[in-house]
Amino acid sequence: EKPKALKKLTFNEKRELEGMEEAILELESELESVEAQLADPETYTSKTASEISGLESKQTELETLIEQKYERWSELGERPQ
Repeated sequence: EKPKALKKLTFNEKRELEGMEEAILELESELESVEAQLADPETYTSKTASEISGLESKQTELETLIEQKYERWSELGERPQ
């Protein structure tokens, strides 16, 4: 049985691929900011438990988004343009 031929990227997929690196860098920058806040002891004295929980949720959300973007980038990068 032959392996399936990879379909060429559509116009929208090409545009998505072109912007992927920048999108990942922006998410990673935002994640660094959140992580810096969580690593700062001042955060735990100046913010409410709810705000800290929000930062932790944001951290998890960003980590998931970054992972999904890398997977999508890899998937699109494997296909012919």
